[in-house]
Amino acid sequence: MAIWRYIALKCSSRTAILCTFRRCYQVIAAAYICPLFFCILNYLYFQINSKTQYETDFPAPYNVFTTEKEYQLWLLACQLLTSETAGLKNCTGRKVTLYTVEASDLVKKHSFLHKMHFWTFSVIIKLIPCFVLTFFMCWLVNVSFFPLKYRIPFANMHSYPYQLT
Repeated sequence: MAIWRYIALKCSSRTAILCTFRRCYQVIAAAYICPLFFCILNYLYFQINSKTQYETDFPAPYNVFTTEKEYQLWLLACQLLTSETAGLKNCTGRKVTLYTVEASDLVKKHSFLHKMHFWTFSVIIKLIPCFVLTFFMCWLVNVSFFPLKYRIPFANMHSYPYQLT
């Protein structure tokens, strides 16, 4: 939108030629297609790992077991100790799958992918567009507040009488 406004203010005679529906559709299509290419590196950088553990209703550190063998031993000990004097009435647990996002094996093997990911996402995708947008918006404000001499000054537009037909 800011680009179209700038073109309308700076090149008002060529606005109809430069700002067409076809070009608008091309820009919208590029806004959907370009992120796909930028996100390929993200897809290669991360992977989702699953980890199975067994949880019980007991207080920590006796409530989480990482292997089924540990859980089975705990279950057996719990059943042996279940009595009114020991205070253990419930020996149930549940199998839980935890998912974590970590660096992929490809990144662990090739450290240059980590550096490339940093520069791509920290500098190219975030910082450079921020600087370009700041520069462009300053330029747009400059053009809108200081119009060229041959244009009607914005401040005096309300002084022109309306012509009703």
